[in-house]
Amino acid sequence: MRASYGKPLREWLQNFQIQSIIDFGDLPVFEEATVYPCLLEINKKLPDDLFQACEVESLDFTDLEHYLGESCFESDQEKLSKEVWTLLDKESQSILSKLGNSGIKLKEHVNGEIYRGLITGLNDAFVIDEETREKLINKHKSSEKVIQKYLSGKDINRFIPPNSDKYLINIPNGWTDKKFSNRDDKWEAVQEELPAIADYLSKYKKAAKKRYDQGEYWWELRACAYLESFEEEKICWRNLQSRGEFTFDKRKHYINAPSVFIPTDEFELIGILNSNLGWFFLSNTTAGRRGGYYEIKPFYIEQFPIVKPQTDEIKKKVDQILSTKDKDPEADISELEEEIDQLVYELYGLSEEEIGIVEGSISRN
Repeated sequence: MRASYGKPLREWLQNFQIQSIIDFGDLPVFEEATVYPCLLEINKKLPDDLFQACEVESLDFTDLEHYLGESCFESDQEKLSKEVWTLLDKESQSILSKLGNSGIKLKEHVNGEIYRGLITGLNDAFVIDEETREKLINKHKSSEKVIQKYLSGKDINRFIPPNSDKYLINIPNGWTDKKFSNRDDKWEAVQEELPAIADYLSKYKKAAKKRYDQGEYWWELRACAYLESFEEEKICWRNLQSRGEFTFDKRKHYINAPSVFIPTDEFELIGILNSNLGWFFLSNTTAGRRGGYYEIKPFYIEQFPIVKPQTDEIKKKVDQILSTKDKDPEADISELEEEIDQLVYELYGLSEEEIGIVEGSISRN
């Protein structure tokens, strides 16, 4: 329905009339298997009509046919996009299509700079806590230059500027050869340059050598073309979300995969993405996962339509929220969030009727 590998099949199926799609999502239809069942009925004729759609929300029924009779709705095959298939009624489909044709895609807006976090291949070795960091620096001052502040997905929360107590031992791919090109014994050179770090990592040598994700040497991280972008202020978010979980990292952390980030200080983007309208778009265009979560990875979010605000109102309100949450993560910001929601509805030109449909969809989720 939405995964990138399914795109060729979706394109082929569009050559025929869809009669019905019954999507069970992540419901445990088969108790012993994690699968996403879907009943698809196709008629071998050219598409020229609406089809019956249903997203089954519960298995608590005795007769499927009766359940479908009460829950199915008509959906427009012409509005199923090439990128994803979303089962919505005609009115909601119309709003989603309207949004999709607004502004420019996020990927274009940020010049393609939507990046996944780092993969160390062995977090036990390369991700350390505050106490270990202090010990390494106290043992040898040189350790400080290869230790960076580090975030995991659980450290990233809606509108709260992250501040983690974890750190990354960051010896990037190519660092050793560049620094010690004239040395035959590279590990000996590293031991001389970073004695405390080398001593610490040596405990993990066997496991580090076995990992797939590594650089030229076992003590290096895998190659990353955008490594310097981690050291910028950035919008970041966790991969799995049950609502908008976008925030701003002003402390320039390195971030783990599968979390995602955009090196930018455009606060208004956080307001748009965290808004009700933003979640309406994302929850209907990204892959659903068990437990009511959606996978907000680059392939999906790069399609998000961005309309550039003509004023700084959204940006100012997001800035106010971030400052408030930085001082008190538990602070109530609901009034400011509601104001941002209204500004975003206005920005994308939604009518009162369309706003009602979006709000109703959000409340059901």
